[in-house]
Amino acid sequence: MSLTGTLLTRQRPILHKAIRLSTLRPLSTSRRLYRDGDTGSVRSGGEAAGDSWTRREKAAENVYIKQKEKTLLTMLREKIAAQEAILAKDRAILAAMEDQYGHVVEEKVF
Repeated sequence: MSLTGTLLTRQRPILHKAIRLSTLRPLSTSRRLYRDGDTGSVRSGGEAAGDSWTRREKAAENVYIKQKEKTLLTMLREKIAAQEAILAKDRAILAAMEDQYGHVVEEKVF
């Protein structure tokens, strides 16, 4: 074979592989998959869970959750206090009516 024939023979498999790789290459719109320890991945326990970024992120999440729970508890306490005030008012009205009309026994209706 001549030198030209050798070069052409060697180039064919390279071109063939290049075409095959381009057809198998994923699109840029494909979903990015993260492996353990990569940024944005879910971290499991062990060594990966102990780095400073993960600890700081977990602490920030805990502070946020505690603040939300504290706000929710405050709102619930306010609702309970408002309902207890309404209940006390209704009991006062009932006591006044019982004083005025005497004790009334309700009839059971079936």
